Order: sequence, then C-alpha cells, then structure tokens
Amino acid sequence: TVNEPNVNTLGGYVVGIMPPGHKDIKQAGTVLAMWLKVHARAYRIIHKYFPKAQVGFSHHMRAFASASWWNPLDNAAVKFIDKFWNQQLLDAIKTGKIDFNIPFVFSYTESWPELKGSMDYLGVNYYSRDFLKVDFNSPQGFVIVVNEKADMTDIGWEIYPQGLYDSLMTAASYGWPIYVTENGLADAGDVKRKRY
Repeated sequence: TVNEPNVNTLGGYVVGIMPPGHKDIKQAGTVLAMWLKVHARAYRIIHKYFPKAQVGFSHHMRAFASASWWNPLDNAAVKFIDKFWNQQLLDAIKTGKIDFNIPFVFSYTESWPELKGSMDYLGVNYYSRDFLKVDFNSPQGFVIVVNEKADMTDIGWEIYPQGLYDSLMTAASYGWPIYVTENGLADAGDVKRKRY
C-alpha cells in the first residue's frame, strides 16, 4: 500500500529535504499516523474487491548504535530511536493502537481499530546502520554521527550486513511473512558488493 512511511515522514516533516519541506517534529507524528490510516483503508478496500490478495507495505528498517558506548544518554537514545523507527509502526498494525513516542521530543496516541490485522506480509527495506549522539540543540534531540573507521558505500553509509539479519529477526517477531523489498548499496566501482 505504501513504501517507507517513516522515511517519507522524516524527510518531509522533520528534516525538510522532501516534499512538502516542513520541519515540525510534532506535525510528523500526525503525518505518520495518517500513513497508517491510509494503509489500513487501502488494505480493507483491496480485500473487499480481491479477498485473496496479499496486502502489506514496505518498511524501512535500520540498525542503530551509540556514538559513545560509555554514554548512558546516547545508549538511551539508541533504545528509543530503534523502537520508534523499527517497531512502533508495526506495533500499531498488530494492535490497532497508534502509540508513537520519543521521550522529551513528541508523543502521539490514538486508537484505530481498522489497523489491527491489516497486514498479510511485511516488506523489509534495509541498507545501513546509524550511530546516534544526544544533542539537545537539534530538533529531534539527537544527531547521526559517521563512523569514520567503517567501510562505507559511495554515499557514505556504513556497510553493516549484521543489520539486515537483525532487522529480519525483529520483523519475524511479528509473525507475518517477510519479503526483502529493498536492499543494496551505492558502489559505482562494484568492489564492495561482496562485503555488503
């Protein structure tokens, strides 16, 4: 029904690099909830006309790590962002309750029973890992830090195969069939693909 609602919301309503170019993290919670409602509505309409159809959506999952393993604030940020980014959309579809929460940043809660059971399969999109550092001067309360020692793709994303495994294990915990719908790397010279 939709592709990467979390990426579309982040790009369009938090960092403002995708349409409509807003930078309002509180508005982002409402928009993310709308993506889920659109999915649930589309799911029900498709099944009305094609009862045997397999309907799902593609979810961008990412691995997260602390920029400073010894910093409890960075470690807490990783825990909350991992749950928010990778699990809260899926939790909403499983339960019918939208509950988005990043402590001290924003919270959005709403019951939407039409969501419950609106997934026949889950598409997983995976590419990389991000290192997080708490930064109270940023709108979201943290920043992404580049791991200078890591092997990187041409666009500066860390090559981290373990993250695909971890993402699939998280996705599998929901019980839906899984398709890997996006995966790969930017590698113009085709020298890093095997490692990836």
